[in-house]
Amino acid sequence: MSEKPRSRELADQYPFGAKEVCREVGISHRQLDYWVLISVVRPHLERHGAKLFRRFSQQNLIVLRQIKQLTDEGVVVSRAAERVRRDMGAGPSPDAGTAGLDAGPTAIEPNGDRADDDQAGHGG
Repeated sequence: MSEKPRSRELADQYPFGAKEVCREVGISHRQLDYWVLISVVRPHLERHGAKLFRRFSQQNLIVLRQIKQLTDEGVVVSRAAERVRRDMGAGPSPDAGTAGLDAGPTAIEPNGDRADDDQAGHGG
């Protein structure tokens, strides 16, 4: 991945960091980490030196809010994600990841840590 400064277009497309997403959606960092891990959403990864920062789109926020609402009603997160994908026309295929839901790569740093825009607050 090249280490170019973030373009204005990418900044507009992925304006939210993990901390802001958690606050806006009402979930913990741990919950967001898990939902990213199981591909509920796939944030854009932005490299700054040796660190990776997850950036989320408005579409990611919409999806996360819908899934949060369903899980609050007692729906299991995997089923909630399936339902949201189906409702948005992406289909239930787990291999499709978040097709149509702003899919992008997820990654873990070589040392096994996930970098984020809020390195300290993953306790949830």
